[in-house]
Amino acid sequence: IKHSEDALDGFTKLFGTSNPMTLQATSTHGQILQDLGRYEEAAGVLEKSVAGFTELVTEKHPRTISAMGKLASVLTSAKQYDRAIALYKKQIGLAQEVLGEDHPKTMMAHANMGSTVYKSGKVAEGIDMMSTARAKLIDKLGPDHYFAKGIVEEIEKAKKLLD
Repeated sequence: IKHSEDALDGFTKLFGTSNPMTLQATSTHGQILQDLGRYEEAAGVLEKSVAGFTELVTEKHPRTISAMGKLASVLTSAKQYDRAIALYKKQIGLAQEVLGEDHPKTMMAHANMGSTVYKSGKVAEGIDMMSTARAKLIDKLGPDHYFAKGIVEEIEKAKKLLD
């Protein structure tokens, strides 16, 4: 974490808080905090990243859309499912508009929202969402692509809850 904090501090001093490199370092720092289980702190950092990218390049930009997904992931880890699902819906809408419905990152956003939906207790609905996204990813990228493989693992975890 010290290296991440030092990098973020260095980027901020060199470029300011509204620079794309600083915002990317902010996003990375948020993900590290998430990995450490510091969800509240991670959410605050990632909210700054989303706000910064929105201000710098608008919300209809791939970097902003990606930052939204990272924040939604942290909210899911923090069991703030309603907030996470609302943010995934926004991310998906923007991704469809900017990247297209069949873009792999749009499909991954669908799968990630499905994962959050199943974790919120709507297991069958979440499995359906993840399965649909996986099928579209296989059509686009093939069955051996790591996006498609990752979804299989999540679907299997969810299915165990139905047994």
